[in-house]
Amino acid sequence: MPEFDTAFLVQDKDSGLFLCPREGDVGYTKYVDQAGPFDSYEEALDTAKYNLGANFIIWSFGRLVRH
Repeated sequence: MPEFDTAFLVQDKDSGLFLCPREGDVGYTKYVDQAGPFDSYEEALDTAKYNLGANFIIWSFGRLVRH
């Protein structure tokens, strides 16, 4: 049976853009396939608060673990 873990995406409620963390920096993208993911809810929340203030959505989803 496949193994899954949980990942998180952050979306700005105003612009609809997703946070796009890359190499220690955070950018923005309108494409969900280029967004995040963050490995923990806490990391997503902290990054969202720092970059977006209070107007954001955190999406969670299962992703396939590859060994």
